[in-house]
Amino acid sequence: MGGDIAWSDEVTAIQHGAWQIITTIAAAAGAKKSQLPKPPKPPEPGWQDKARARQQHATTKMTRWLARHPELTTSQ
Repeated sequence: MGGDIAWSDEVTAIQHGAWQIITTIAAAAGAKKSQLPKPPKPPEPGWQDKARARQQHATTKMTRWLARHPELTTSQ
């Protein structure tokens, strides 16, 4: 799930309100328009699948690394 339906109305309001506060404070402190944060947007469709794939890749990488270094897996 992602896109415009990923966030409820409440979450959208909170995210936008927090962004407005941060932007106002930064502008008052003298930040240029190019230095201000971009407005929040909901995650793209398929973000959960991408996150799951990244996690699986990291787990596989860790498992292979530990297999090459068995001295680190023994409990003492």
